[in-house]
Amino acid sequence: MNKQSAVKDNFAFKNWLLKQGMSYRTLATCMSQSPSIISKKINGHMQWQSDDLVWLAQNFGLSSDFVLGLIPMSESGLLGVS
Repeated sequence: MNKQSAVKDNFAFKNWLLKQGMSYRTLATCMSQSPSIISKKINGHMQWQSDDLVWLAQNFGLSSDFVLGLIPMSESGLLGVS
């Protein structure tokens, strides 16, 4: 599988982070990962791991579909989350 079809940039997840006031560095610290790895995952240069998706669901209530960019924020039920 090539890099383009494996992952994509997720603007909805980036927008959610912005609305939370959360930087990539802060998220990386919370997830015990390096900021560069989190940046690569968010920007679509590296795949999210299943452990990452479980952690995001348990800690922030984010669905894997949302984190992976399969559904837009407007359909995620997260518009009112702050």
